[in-house]
Amino acid sequence: MSGHIHEENHGPGCICGCHDHDHHHHHGHADDPAHGLVDNALVLSGKWTVHLPEAAAAGAITQSVAVKLTALAKPLAVDGAVAGHVKALIQCGSGSMALSVTRLGTVDRAQGMGWKPDTLVRRYDVTVNVLSLLNTDAVTREDLDRLFGGEEGAETV
Repeated sequence: MSGHIHEENHGPGCICGCHDHDHHHHHGHADDPAHGLVDNALVLSGKWTVHLPEAAAAGAITQSVAVKLTALAKPLAVDGAVAGHVKALIQCGSGSMALSVTRLGTVDRAQGMGWKPDTLVRRYDVTVNVLSLLNTDAVTREDLDRLFGGEEGAETV
Protein backbone atom coordinates (compact mmCIF):
# COMPACT_ATOMS: atom_id res chain seq x y z
CA MET A 1 0.00 0.00 0.00
CA SER A 2 1.49 3.34 -1.02
CA GLY A 3 0.92 6.70 0.64
CA HIS A 4 0.46 7.27 4.31
CA ILE A 5 -2.14 6.77 7.00
CA HIS A 6 -2.96 9.51 9.48
CA GLU A 7 -5.55 10.56 12.02
CA GLU A 8 -8.49 12.79 10.98
CA ASN A 9 -7.37 15.50 13.42
CA HIS A 10 -4.16 17.00 12.13
CA GLY A 11 -2.12 19.21 14.40
CA PRO A 12 -1.10 22.79 13.61
CA GLY A 13 2.28 21.65 12.30
CA CYS A 14 0.85 19.02 9.94
CA ILE A 15 2.76 18.81 6.66
CA CYS A 16 1.00 15.81 5.13
CA GLY A 17 0.05 17.77 2.01
CA CYS A 18 -3.54 16.47 2.00
CA HIS A 19 -5.08 19.82 2.87
CA ASP A 20 -4.38 23.52 2.77
CA HIS A 21 -3.50 25.77 5.67
CA ASP A 22 -4.48 29.38 5.21
CA HIS A 23 -4.06 32.44 7.41
CA HIS A 24 -7.71 32.35 8.52
CA HIS A 25 -7.09 29.01 10.21
CA HIS A 26 -9.73 27.13 8.26
CA HIS A 27 -8.20 23.66 7.98
CA GLY A 28 -10.11 21.53 5.55
CA HIS A 29 -9.67 19.06 2.81
CA ALA A 30 -10.08 20.27 -0.77
CA ASP A 31 -13.42 18.44 -1.10
CA ASP A 32 -14.83 20.21 2.01
CA PRO A 33 -17.67 22.59 0.91
CA ALA A 34 -16.23 25.30 3.20
CA HIS A 35 -12.73 24.94 1.75
CA GLY A 36 -11.30 28.34 0.88
CA LEU A 37 -14.06 30.36 2.56
CA VAL A 38 -13.07 33.22 4.82
CA ASP A 39 -14.56 32.70 8.26
CA ASN A 40 -13.47 35.95 9.93
CA ALA A 41 -15.00 38.55 7.58
CA LEU A 42 -17.00 41.57 8.74
CA VAL A 43 -20.34 41.80 6.93
CA LEU A 44 -22.85 44.47 7.96
CA SER A 45 -25.86 45.92 6.18
CA GLY A 46 -28.91 48.00 6.88
CA LYS A 47 -31.59 50.10 5.26
CA TRP A 48 -33.04 53.33 6.60
CA THR A 49 -35.81 55.64 5.41
CA VAL A 50 -34.96 59.25 6.20
CA HIS A 51 -37.63 61.97 6.45
CA LEU A 52 -35.96 65.39 6.36
CA PRO A 53 -37.44 68.34 8.30
CA GLU A 54 -36.91 70.48 5.19
CA ALA A 55 -36.14 69.66 1.58
CA ALA A 56 -32.51 69.16 0.54
CA ALA A 57 -30.96 68.78 -2.90
CA ALA A 58 -30.30 65.16 -3.92
CA GLY A 59 -26.68 66.15 -4.61
CA ALA A 60 -26.26 67.41 -1.03
CA ILE A 61 -27.69 64.13 0.30
CA THR A 62 -25.19 62.25 -1.87
CA GLN A 63 -22.33 64.29 -0.42
CA SER A 64 -23.53 63.69 3.14
CA VAL A 65 -23.73 59.91 2.56
CA ALA A 66 -20.26 59.95 0.91
CA VAL A 67 -18.77 61.60 4.03
CA LYS A 68 -20.40 58.94 6.24
CA LEU A 69 -19.13 56.08 4.05
CA THR A 70 -15.61 57.51 4.25
CA ALA A 71 -15.92 57.68 8.05
CA LEU A 72 -16.87 53.98 8.08
CA ALA A 73 -14.05 53.02 5.70
CA LYS A 74 -11.27 54.84 7.58
CA PRO A 75 -10.89 52.38 10.51
CA LEU A 76 -11.15 49.41 8.12
CA ALA A 77 -8.39 50.60 5.78
CA VAL A 78 -4.81 49.34 5.69
CA ASP A 79 -2.41 51.68 3.89
CA GLY A 80 -5.42 53.55 2.49
CA ALA A 81 -7.20 50.50 1.02
CA VAL A 82 -10.22 48.63 2.34
CA ALA A 83 -9.91 44.85 2.03
CA GLY A 84 -13.53 44.76 0.91
CA HIS A 85 -15.87 47.70 0.40
CA VAL A 86 -18.23 50.18 2.01
CA LYS A 87 -21.23 50.85 -0.23
CA ALA A 88 -24.52 52.72 -0.20
CA LEU A 89 -27.53 53.01 -2.47
CA ILE A 90 -29.59 56.18 -2.18
CA GLN A 91 -33.13 56.02 -3.60
CA CYS A 92 -35.45 59.00 -3.77
CA GLY A 93 -37.79 60.90 -6.06
CA SER A 94 -34.72 61.89 -8.07
CA GLY A 95 -33.83 58.29 -8.94
CA SER A 96 -30.91 56.41 -7.44
CA MET A 97 -27.22 56.90 -6.75
CA ALA A 98 -24.76 54.15 -5.77
CA LEU A 99 -21.62 55.04 -3.83
CA SER A 100 -18.62 52.84 -3.05
CA VAL A 101 -15.43 53.29 -1.04
CA THR A 102 -12.56 50.87 -1.51
CA ARG A 103 -9.73 53.43 -1.23
CA LEU A 104 -9.59 56.30 1.24
CA GLY A 105 -9.96 59.65 -0.47
CA THR A 106 -12.08 58.27 -3.33
CA VAL A 107 -15.83 57.73 -3.38
CA ASP A 108 -16.91 56.07 -6.61
CA ARG A 109 -20.37 57.10 -7.80
CA ALA A 110 -22.73 55.40 -10.23
CA GLN A 111 -25.72 57.51 -11.15
CA GLY A 112 -28.98 55.73 -11.89
CA MET A 113 -31.37 56.74 -14.64
CA GLY A 114 -33.37 59.80 -13.74
CA TRP A 115 -30.93 61.03 -11.07
CA LYS A 116 -30.97 64.82 -10.89
CA PRO A 117 -28.70 66.29 -8.20
CA ASP A 118 -30.70 69.54 -8.05
CA THR A 119 -34.01 67.83 -7.26
CA LEU A 120 -35.28 68.79 -3.80
CA VAL A 121 -35.99 65.75 -1.62
CA ARG A 122 -37.81 65.43 1.73
CA ARG A 123 -37.59 61.64 2.01
CA TYR A 124 -35.03 59.08 0.83
CA ASP A 125 -33.99 55.48 1.44
CA VAL A 126 -30.36 54.58 2.04
CA THR A 127 -29.09 51.00 2.01
CA VAL A 128 -25.57 50.45 3.36
CA ASN A 129 -23.30 47.41 3.04
CA VAL A 130 -19.90 46.93 4.71
CA LEU A 131 -17.59 44.03 3.85
CA SER A 132 -14.07 43.78 5.23
CA LEU A 133 -11.58 40.95 5.54
CA LEU A 134 -9.27 42.96 7.85
CA ASN A 135 -9.84 45.10 10.95
CA THR A 136 -13.11 43.23 11.43
CA ASP A 137 -13.76 44.68 14.91
CA ALA A 138 -13.33 48.29 13.79
CA VAL A 139 -16.95 48.91 12.71
CA THR A 140 -20.19 47.70 14.31
CA ARG A 141 -23.89 47.69 13.47
CA GLU A 142 -24.24 50.42 16.10
CA ASP A 143 -21.88 52.60 14.02
CA LEU A 144 -24.17 52.20 11.01
CA ASP A 145 -27.25 53.01 13.11
CA ARG A 146 -25.51 56.05 14.60
CA LEU A 147 -24.44 57.41 11.20
CA PHE A 148 -27.52 56.62 9.13
CA GLY A 149 -30.32 56.09 11.62
CA GLY A 150 -29.42 59.00 13.85
CA GLU A 151 -30.83 61.59 11.47
CA GLU A 152 -34.07 63.23 12.47
CA GLY A 153 -36.92 61.20 11.07
CA ALA A 154 -34.80 58.15 10.17
CA GLU A 155 -36.46 54.75 10.47
CA THR A 156 -34.77 51.39 10.15
CA VAL A 157 -36.49 49.39 7.42
